[in-house]
Amino acid sequence: MTNSTTQSFVPVREIQDGIIVREDGVLCAIVLVSALNFNLKSETEREAILYQFQSLLNSLEVGIQVLIQSRRLNIKPYLQFLQDLHDKQGNELLRLQTKEYINFIKDFTDQNEIMTKQFFVIVTYSPVQSKGKGGLQIFKKTETQKEKQFEEQQGQLLQRVGFIQNNIRSLGLRAVQLGTEEVTELLYQTFNPGDTQAPPAVY
Repeated sequence: MTNSTTQSFVPVREIQDGIIVREDGVLCAIVLVSALNFNLKSETEREAILYQFQSLLNSLEVGIQVLIQSRRLNIKPYLQFLQDLHDKQGNELLRLQTKEYINFIKDFTDQNEIMTKQFFVIVTYSPVQSKGKGGLQIFKKTETQKEKQFEEQQGQLLQRVGFIQNNIRSLGLRAVQLGTEEVTELLYQTFNPGDTQAPPAVY
């Protein structure tokens, strides 16, 4: 029996310039979106947000996917930061208070599962398709055309990404396209749910 790796089950051919190239040739860009507390908005603000969101959906000419990822918050870096402050603190009273705070954070996180949510919009672009003997097929690129065609397809995808970002920002949210490193980390976390690495943040 042939041994299969996790990577063999991931339909990703490569990640280039922050863009995922799937095995079927489709290009995907991932936009990280900030959140807002809808309940804290006034009724007028809520209506305006809903109207703008409805306008965004109605203006879409292509499909998008919304991904909401919930993960347990990794508190270890913060605890290490506090421990470093404690070790460098010269004032004995502040050292004692810092130590008590560290113990409080440890006890609280041990008794309560702190979750963090990340919101993503996935924008896709399908390359030009041509008919072949088997029906519709993804246009096969030669090695000499590969880079040029990728740039052309990337341009088409980025136009869609820019359109989506502008509409999201009209809702008062921040929208940042993930780079190669962030996309790789997101995929790793998605296929390794037990890992507690920190998710990418909106800058």
